[in-house]
Amino acid sequence: MSETTTPEFDKHDQALMMLALNLQTGALVQLGKIADPQSGQMRRDLEGARLSIDLLDMLKAKTKGNAHPEVAALLSRAAMDLKLNFMDELKKDRGEGGGTDAPAAAEPPAEEPAPAGPAAGDPGETA
Repeated sequence: MSETTTPEFDKHDQALMMLALNLQTGALVQLGKIADPQSGQMRRDLEGARLSIDLLDMLKAKTKGNAHPEVAALLSRAAMDLKLNFMDELKKDRGEGGGTDAPAAAEPPAEEPAPAGPAAGDPGETA
């Protein structure tokens, strides 16, 4: 068996793909990019969108090296596309509001967590 053989796409891969697509669609609704499929209404919920994007990032991180290549690619594409759309919505808010600060609830989605350790310049630490 060759190392470059693509693994078979099984029911767990299908379920993970459906979960990723559901999170992506939900985030697009929350960003106001598409209408809510249940109500047909356009709405925006940047905090909800941020949480959906963070969930996609978590799935991507936790399945790294363990997911089918198609699923891994979908998670990466979906997360990146949603982050760009999220930033676009923040820019719209900043332009409309005239201020430079985004609302506290609409922080950009988290990337990877920073390593735990003493803060730079911590008074109790010596090099």
